Parts: sequence; C-alpha cells; structure tokens
Amino acid sequence: MTVVDDEAPVLTCPVAVAANTIAGQCYYGYSPTIASNAVTDNCSAYAALTITYRVFNPDNSISGPFANGSAYNFAKGVSQIEYKVTDVAGNTVICMQQVTVNENIPPVITCPSGSPFTRSNTTGLCGYVANGAEFNATATDNCGVISLTHNYGAWGNPNSLAGATFPVGSTVVTWTAKDASGNTITCSITITLNDTQAPAFVNCPTATFTVGADADCQTGVIWSIPVAQDNCGTVTVAETSAGGPYYGTQLAPGTYNIQYVAYDGATPVNTDTCNFTIIVVDDSDPLLVCPEDMTVVSDAGVCTWTSAAGELNPLLAVDNCPGYTLTHSINGSPAVNGVVPVGTVFAAGLSTVTYTLATQRHQRMW
Repeated sequence: MTVVDDEAPVLTCPVAVAANTIAGQCYYGYSPTIASNAVTDNCSAYAALTITYRVFNPDNSISGPFANGSAYNFAKGVSQIEYKVTDVAGNTVICMQQVTVNENIPPVITCPSGSPFTRSNTTGLCGYVANGAEFNATATDNCGVISLTHNYGAWGNPNSLAGATFPVGSTVVTWTAKDASGNTITCSITITLNDTQAPAFVNCPTATFTVGADADCQTGVIWSIPVAQDNCGTVTVAETSAGGPYYGTQLAPGTYNIQYVAYDGATPVNTDTCNFTIIVVDDSDPLLVCPEDMTVVSDAGVCTWTSAAGELNPLLAVDNCPGYTLTHSINGSPAVNGVVPVGTVFAAGLSTVTYTLATQRHQRMW
C-alpha cells in the first residue's frame, strides 16, 4: 500500500508593510520572510519546506523568485510579494503580501551663492539682463526632481532666469523644487539693481555765441535750453548758479560761461553737464563829432592865440556803454585825457587837434 501526501502546507501570510524610502535612495530595503511559526505541514518539517517569493513591482515588472529571507529593495509605490511554499511531496501554497513604499524626503535645493546680488544696469536699459544662468537654482532628489521653478512673473520662462530683465531696486526671487511625491523645498535670492548710467544731453551747444549789446549797453540773451535723456526716463535739467547768468537775463558786454546739469532719479544721483559760452559785445559805434576847422587871429601884441572855455570841445562825444575815455592830442603830442584845457596857447601857423574816444571793454576808437 502506498500513502500519498496530497495535503498542502498551511500558510499564514505576513501582514502588509508600509514604510518610507531610506535617506538618499528611492527604495525601502526589506527581507520578505515566512517564519517557522507562519507555516505548518502535515508531513514536512519547516526545514524541509521550499520557500520562495516573487515581487510584482509598481512598474508591473516581476522580480524573482528569491530565497526566503533574502533582501530586496522595494521601489516607491505599491508592490505585491507572492510567497510560495512547497512541501517534500510537491504540494504548494501561495499567499500575497502588500508592501507600500512612500517617499517623504524633500528635494535638496541650492540657490546660487552671493545673494544679495548687486548689479549695475545694462547699458541703455533701465534694468539688468541676467547673464546666462547666473541666478538659476539647482536641485536633486532621491527619486528625481519633477520641477524647479521660480516666481519672477515678469519673465516668461518659469524654469530659468537666463536673459531675464530685472528693474532698478531690489527683487526677491523664490525658487521651488518639487518631486513626484509632492514634496517641496524653496530657497530665495535677492537681486539689487543700481542705475549707474548718467543722463546725456542731446543738444548741448558746442559753439560760442556772440551777441551784440543794444543802445542801453545790455541785451536780453536767450538760447535753446538743452534737453537730456536718461535710460530710466526721469531726468531733470537745471541751469546752475555757478554757470553764469540765467536764461533771459539782461547782460552787459562780457564773456559768460553757461552751465546746465541733468539729474536722473537714481540714488545716488547720476549727472551730466552741458557747458557753453556767450560773448556779449559792444558793437554800437561811439559818436564823436569835432568842431569844424577854425581860422583865428593872434591875440593882441603876441604871435599866439589862446583858447577860451569850450571853444575847442567836441560837439558830441557819447557811447551806448559807460566807461568810455576821451583824450586829445595837439600836433601829435602824447594823448591827454579830456578836452583841450581853457587857456591853451597855440603858435602862429597850422595846429591839429585830434580827439580819440575809446570804449572801455573793447577799446573801440573814433
């Protein structure tokens, strides 16, 4: 008589396992095991049983079979362990254990070093254009980073700040790294932009202006007020007190240095200067009218003639500007200030009296 064992072992499956990934890895290490107290067989001792397991992974792949108690790295997600126990007669029992691996480790994010960053405006712009990836963050994750984004809405690419333009002042940008499990981490940088570009005059006169004084020895001088432009738009143009008389001032003959300064709205302020020269000249001729030629008779008893008061004075000697000088010379003698004095004695014969009127500023003589 032959006795056949056709009774399968009795198996109590291990309870479900829920765990987190280990630090720096995207898996959980676990050793699936059917312990001796979890299985019985009518004919075979525990040591005689063949115990193996297979793993149905989250990506639908199958791993195994593996020996009972051997270690296995379970990927993030839900895996199923299929235990198979076979006795010496070939009777088999199978049970399933669920292993759920969660990932609760946030990414590691690194913002660029050097914050707060200080930059000067890009030439011609009221802002700074980021040079390549200088303001980009980087991130890693044990299971892979799904997204790395910034919150600078003024730039159209949320994944990079390369080429972004930042305004004058301080801008705080926050980077956020997110993994597939929804774990997030942030870091922030500050970008401070200074406007260091000075305004520029677009029509500063380059020539010296010469104007004539009027009959009152002055002129109301006007000129085209210089215009300035600035990369940030706001610019104030003012004539400085150190630069000479102001627009429209009545000017006497002379040389005047005019200065305008353009100020922008930056802190500290940037400036540009415009300098030009105005020369006011006395171009009105003096008026000098001499008496007509005279023929006189010598005084009684002498061979000379003596002038009386005002007898040889110019009929007219004036200039539009004060400070002129009137001199006279007799027969080429050195010039003497004023008119011919009363009582000047002239010898018989021809004498020539020459009057000269010289303006004070430009020594115009008549």
